[in-house]
Amino acid sequence: MKMKNFSFCILLLFVISVHAQFTTGQKLLSGGVNFGNTNYNYGDSIKQNSLAAGLNFSLGKFISPLHSIGFGLSYSISNYTQKQPGVANYKNQMNYLGASFFSQYYFPLAKKFYAFLQWNSTAGINFGSVTGYSNNFKGYSIATGLNPGLSYKLNKRFLFNASLTNLVSLSYSHSKNNPNVMSGNGVMNSFTLSSSLNSGSVSNIGLGFIYLIQ
Repeated sequence: MKMKNFSFCILLLFVISVHAQFTTGQKLLSGGVNFGNTNYNYGDSIKQNSLAAGLNFSLGKFISPLHSIGFGLSYSISNYTQKQPGVANYKNQMNYLGASFFSQYYFPLAKKFYAFLQWNSTAGINFGSVTGYSNNFKGYSIATGLNPGLSYKLNKRFLFNASLTNLVSLSYSHSKNNPNVMSGNGVMNSFTLSSSLNSGSVSNIGLGFIYLIQ
């Protein structure tokens, strides 16, 4: 029995070594940008504009042939304005600045094809204002989660990843608004634990490319 277990371990190590195509010390780079702008006009009276933009990047490193760790930074802004004759202009602007850490394990399935499990944690601050009501917002949030997925090595420079983004997540947020009125400050605390294995929602699947730096 011991001999069989030993043989199985040797076979497993052989399979992993055959398919392990990452190099210890190799770096991973990914990122993205987004921008959107929408205008609404109701005759000559009400004019509305909605703008959203953001950017993010992450840098990682293989600390072993099948294990990488890294960090990321992100920033996003959303801005909504409304203009109406005879009424004070309304403007709502929110900003978010975040940082993250991840640890990802790869499991070889076939040549250039892997399953992976990623643990990630994020922390961020948000701040903004509503000029129509003279209100300021600020807050922070922290979150952690597990994301399984599949990865295919297109060539020596690029990986294609598909991940389930909502398997397990835990988050906490705190926000405070400071209205310039006599009603006082408002404080909100939120705690969320979620897990979902529902199918049929594309929004739960993350797709992206990773650039490998030799």
